[in-house]
Amino acid sequence: MFTRVVSCLMAGLLFGSLAHADAPRTASQVASDCAHAANDRNLAGDARNDFLEWCNGAAARFPDHDVRKRYARYDACAAGARSQGYKGDDSQRYLDWCVSQAPDQATASNWESYRRGQVNADCPQAANDRNLIGDARHDFLKWCTDAAARFPDHNVTKRYARYDACAAGARSQGYKGDDRQRYLDWCVSQAPDQATASNWQSYRNGSGNGSGSADCAHAANDRKLTGDARNDFLAWCTGAAARFPDHNVTKRYARYDACATGARTHGYKGDDRQRYMDWCVDQTPDRATANYWDSYKGCYAKATDRGFHDADRRDYIERCLEGGRNVDSNLWQTYQQCFETADDRKLGGDAREDYVNRCVSRGDQKTYDSMATRTRSCSQRARSLNLNGREYDRFVNWCLNPYSDKDDDYARRWERDRRCYVTADDRNLTGERRRDYLEQCLGYGKYSFNN
Repeated sequence: MFTRVVSCLMAGLLFGSLAHADAPRTASQVASDCAHAANDRNLAGDARNDFLEWCNGAAARFPDHDVRKRYARYDACAAGARSQGYKGDDSQRYLDWCVSQAPDQATASNWESYRRGQVNADCPQAANDRNLIGDARHDFLKWCTDAAARFPDHNVTKRYARYDACAAGARSQGYKGDDRQRYLDWCVSQAPDQATASNWQSYRNGSGNGSGSADCAHAANDRKLTGDARNDFLAWCTGAAARFPDHNVTKRYARYDACATGARTHGYKGDDRQRYMDWCVDQTPDRATANYWDSYKGCYAKATDRGFHDADRRDYIERCLEGGRNVDSNLWQTYQQCFETADDRKLGGDAREDYVNRCVSRGDQKTYDSMATRTRSCSQRARSLNLNGREYDRFVNWCLNPYSDKDDDYARRWERDRRCYVTADDRNLTGERRRDYLEQCLGYGKYSFNN
């Protein structure tokens, strides 16, 4: 009898200890564990505060994970966050991801793939939840993915609830392109009673002056700049905030010193210095070379000669720096003429594609078969990007040329080149004027970046 009682007691104790081990830790237990871990690591000052903030926060964000098992990766990951210049939410997201990776998997390319994957999954899912199709779907996806890229320190998913009302406001104001983007970025972050026309105007009037000037002055103070060095920094900082309202200039302070040194070495002043600084602070150190800058200046000059400004100019320069767009101009022009005829006849879907293939091949069956194969490939790509309606037609028009087909990075290429087609439509360009504009914008034929 005694043996049975002892056995029962031992079993009860074992079961109780296992149950206790599986029970979630309380907030006080987490705080105690994190503090002990900080002591074991001999952390002090800001390093200790950063560790405790991540440790306690991660335990709350991932209650199904044992954060203690991830302490071993913290030092390397914290070093990675510092090297990337991450702070606040950026640092938190990077650390949450990094500590869960094996050392050989915590690479910069894997991190970028992870960030893109999160956005690419969240935005289409949100569009599906809202039952969006056609242009409405495209507009939402465009805002959603771009906003996630512009504001990596914000959780864009928390702003979906305001999108419909804000999109309606943008339409009522007649905003398109960059104006629409800026309005939406502001509107979705406002409470409904604050998203008024007068508040929007106040924000627009103050965004390049009030808050921008304050941030720049604080940054100059943090850098202990005085005299001409302070004036130069403030002139660039406030000017850049006005020239690039869709960029967070504060994230580019880290590159300022090296770029200012480069500007002095080249003897740049005035507008030349401004352009060099705008370019340099946006580059990684390995790309901020003299040769790359010479290429950039050439592309900038071409963009200016062709009348491109702001976002159009930035996209053009990026295409130009990539170079190598040796597209058969005659074939491309033939395609454009066939597309225009198909549009005039209001052809859509398979009928449109079949007509264009026959139009380009001009009765040659072998050429027709080749065109049809290419069209099927472009159609599959368009469907993989969930495109339809006018956006589908634009993509296929673009895809049916040798340049866009030269590798598999078509999604990135299209996102950058799409602006040319949107602008051509917004300007109601047709015929030869449309073809000439697209050829300039895309860098094809006689307008090749290599010429």
